[in-house]
Amino acid sequence: MSEDVATLDLYFGRFSNRGVGEGDFGDPNTWKKGLSEASVKYEGKRRLKAMSRVWEGLEWSLYNEQLAQPQDHSLDLSILGGPIKRLVTGEKSAREFIAHARDNSFKTSDIIVLDHCMHGSLYFKRGIKFPEVTSDNVGELLNVLSEFEVEIADWYSGFTLPVPPKVLEIQRNATLNRDNPNFEISDEDLRSLRKETLKLALEYR
Repeated sequence: MSEDVATLDLYFGRFSNRGVGEGDFGDPNTWKKGLSEASVKYEGKRRLKAMSRVWEGLEWSLYNEQLAQPQDHSLDLSILGGPIKRLVTGEKSAREFIAHARDNSFKTSDIIVLDHCMHGSLYFKRGIKFPEVTSDNVGELLNVLSEFEVEIADWYSGFTLPVPPKVLEIQRNATLNRDNPNFEISDEDLRSLRKETLKLALEYR
């Protein structure tokens, strides 16, 4: 049995469904279990259509970000769940984040996990997998990713614990000084904040 590898969910997104049938998509590894042959055929086509819609939407969303104009392909972000709200601000920053890892010699695989389709919207998770990184050698990956400059204001959902003590300390200090125009979070604290957040966000699967 292969060892589980490091995986990060970057954001939970939503597009208009463009005709994809409604319903949950289930576990990507076990969705066929218990279905009839006809249901497997229907669901397989629905999943292919949904995946095609997501990738089409992601490409268009990059174009829309440049135009700063909402379109039919606009990407809406929701909360991932757990203590992490999202790690990036959109598909553009997701690809920059992934490129940063690749530029530092880490192999990556893009992940799209279909979640559900309801009320005209298609929901999915956008992630990244590091096929050569496990819990035993994750230290260097954390060091590299914590150097990537991303907006940190939206990382935490604010209602789910645990949040690392170091993060709480940095956030508390920033809150106390929010009216001080000369206050800036130090580079060291920013790296620490990113690293602790990434530790919390990393999963091995």
